[in-house]
This record gives sequence, structure tokens and C-alpha cells, in this order.
Amino acid sequence: MLDYAKQEKFRAIYRKINPNWHDGIWHYEQLFKKHGFRKEQLLAIGDPTYIAFSRRWFKIGVALEKIIDKLFPFTKVHLVGSFKKI
Repeated sequence: MLDYAKQEKFRAIYRKINPNWHDGIWHYEQLFKKHGFRKEQLLAIGDPTYIAFSRRWFKIGVALEKIIDKLFPFTKVHLVGSFKKI
């Protein structure tokens, strides 16, 4: 059983997310490049499972994701990528 009172605690640092997700991706590309990595692929992807309380809600989430993607393509929630050490 975990004793949460004895675990290390870290202060949460929150930053405003840039509304232009391309800038966010650019930031990570530059960070990896600085440390000797080359980008193979970096994608911003959505996640309709945030409201998937049931099969019906999952389908609603998928539909909403498609609509939101067309209206606000910069609102992706996950970055998934592959970088290779140079």
C-alpha cells in the first residue's frame, strides 16, 4: 500500500499553452536538435476518450473531435514523436 504522505512532492509549474500548436511542436523540435537529435516524426493528436464514459459517449467524443479538428486544429492534447540521435 502506498503511503502518499511520505512520497516526494514536487511543485507544479503551469505555463500558458501557445494557441498556435505549430509553435509548440517547433519548440520541441528545437529542444531535441539542441541536444543532438533529429526529428523523424512529431504529431499533435486528439483524444476522444476524455468523455468516453460509455460506448455512446465515446462515439460522441469521436464526432466532437472531428468537428473541433476542423474548427480549431491547434487544440490537440497529445504530442507523439520519434527522434533519432545524430
